[in-house]
Amino acid sequence: NMVALLGWSPIEAKEIFTMQQLIKEFNLQRIHKAGAKFDFEKASWFNHEYMKHKSGEELAAYLQPLLAERGINASPEYITQACEVAKLRSTFVHELWDHSHFFFVQPESFDSSVVKNKWTESARKNIELMKSEIVAAEDFAASSLETLLHNFLQENNFKAGEILPVLRVMLIGSKTGPAVFEIMAVLGKDESIIRMNRAEVVFDKMMAAV
Repeated sequence: NMVALLGWSPIEAKEIFTMQQLIKEFNLQRIHKAGAKFDFEKASWFNHEYMKHKSGEELAAYLQPLLAERGINASPEYITQACEVAKLRSTFVHELWDHSHFFFVQPESFDSSVVKNKWTESARKNIELMKSEIVAAEDFAASSLETLLHNFLQENNFKAGEILPVLRVMLIGSKTGPAVFEIMAVLGKDESIIRMNRAEVVFDKMMAAV
C-alpha cells in the first residue's frame, strides 16, 4: 500500500487500499516523475491503520504465543476482546502485549501521582458509590458502561477528572490507557470489583506512608 503511493497517486484523496483495490485503480499515467522519499513516520501510520482494520481474532493469533510464554491461560474469546481494545493503541503486533497485559495480570504497582493527589476521603466515598452502581449493572457491554459512568457523573455533579483517573489506576495501575468502560467490559464485573477492592487497600497503605 505505502510502496505503491511512493511513486503513484490515486484519483481520489485516499491512502488505505486493499490489494484488489490497488490492482483495480493503478494506472501508469498517474506515476510520479519526482523521486520518492520514504517516511518512517508515515510507514508507522500505515501499519497502525492496518492494525485497526484487523479483527480481534486475527490479532489474537499473535498474542496467544506471548501469553503461553508467560504461563497465562485465557479463553480465545477473552484474548480476542483484549485485542479489540489493544489494537487501537498498537502500531505493531509486538506492541499488543504492552497495551493488553493488564487484562491478563493484575497491576503490581499503582501510579503514585494519582493516588497522592486524588485519593481522599471524599474520593473513597465517591468510588464506593460508583462501585454500587457497577455491581448493580445488568449489562456489562462497553457502550452500556459508558452510559452508566456518564449518568453517574452527571447525577452526582462530579467531574470526570475527579473520578475516572482514580478508577483507571485501580483497574490497571496506570493513569493512561484505554477508556475505563472499555477496560471494565473486557475484565468483566467480578474482576473489576476485585481490582477496585484490592486497590482501595493498597491506596490506603500508600497514603499512610506519605
